[in-house]
Amino acid sequence: YFEGAIQLVSSAIRTSDDAVVISILSEVRSKLFEIARTSAFKPQVSSLRRIAATELMTGVKQRSYCGPNGEENVVSTITASLISVHCLLVQLSKERNAAAMEIGRLGLCTFLPLIRWDAASLVGRRIQFTAISCTISLMMGAYPIMEKHGGKVMNELLSCIDRGIRDVEIQDKVTLRIHAGTQENLDPIENSALKILIAFAAHTASVCNILCGVRA
Repeated sequence: YFEGAIQLVSSAIRTSDDAVVISILSEVRSKLFEIARTSAFKPQVSSLRRIAATELMTGVKQRSYCGPNGEENVVSTITASLISVHCLLVQLSKERNAAAMEIGRLGLCTFLPLIRWDAASLVGRRIQFTAISCTISLMMGAYPIMEKHGGKVMNELLSCIDRGIRDVEIQDKVTLRIHAGTQENLDPIENSALKILIAFAAHTASVCNILCGVRA
């Protein structure tokens, strides 16, 4: 029963480009995985989770060519797929056998370029936030192999922090012009999101330092 239901939902997710559909069906699939974990179907759950995560990450990689300023529906689909991957990675990270190791390399190839996005909008920031969250869960679920990738992860996180600080400085200068009456108002939500992103990337860098050791 569980395998048929999961495969049916997975098939629907694979064939959809609609962010809402992907979000809803992925939530259903995550709940099915949780239920199956307590059944006789438990031995197959980890493998099916990895397959599901692989399919979602492959879709993200194929769509991410659009960049932070891409078509709204494509960017929304990327965001929905990342959130769905994150749920699966969290589940995998809770298993005792570092269940995400098999998808570790694909995960880094998917998430790190998104952290690198030089976004200047809330839509782009949302993807960066989600990609960083996915990276944390991936590092937790694939920790035995993360040490040799620590330098790459840390480099992207520090670059993200550096770009964020640069953008904050630019916004501060714009704020001075606003007070002088020579510039239109900035979006305060975007400014707050940027500062939170910097703090979140710094937190993730500390996690990376702990999990990856001297090679981070």
